[in-house]
Amino acid sequence: MIKILLVLALGLSIALSHEKVPTQELKPEEKIHYPPVVKLHPPTTHFSIALPTTLFLVSAFYSLTKRKERDIIIALSLLSFFAIAGSVTTGYIAHESMANIPIEEKAQEILHTHQSVGFVLLGLSLAVFLFSFLINKNPAFRILHLILCLALVLGVFYQGNLGGTLVYEYSVGVPVR
Repeated sequence: MIKILLVLALGLSIALSHEKVPTQELKPEEKIHYPPVVKLHPPTTHFSIALPTTLFLVSAFYSLTKRKERDIIIALSLLSFFAIAGSVTTGYIAHESMANIPIEEKAQEILHTHQSVGFVLLGLSLAVFLFSFLINKNPAFRILHLILCLALVLGVFYQGNLGGTLVYEYSVGVPVR
């Protein structure tokens, strides 16, 4: 079971490079050039989706089977926290470096929501990590940990939807050549 989940996590973590191809040639002064850190954000976000999802599935499996495998849950919680911290860090740097680039007002609102949700997810992933130490102490902690994991996964999927909207609908962060 664990091997299947790890293969699933690896598959979800593969990032592909996407670039918008313009339909007409732009003048050099019209081209938007993003800083290189923008290219680091997508790969980190793929790990931020795969690891919490794997953590939730493993936690649910152990809760349903009533097994007390705390070590793997702690390890996945820690990896999830670091993945989300990496995504928030690269996203924050990318957001700050894109502050002067003109984008649509609706995209600007989504970008600010995307950034705020990222910080909330970072705090939530820290809470999941801390509760992972307590899951064998009391069944209530195991249930609370599972609920926090589910909230984290749902939050990560919502965050991914916001990021996808920015990239695929508004072309934010996508270099135009």
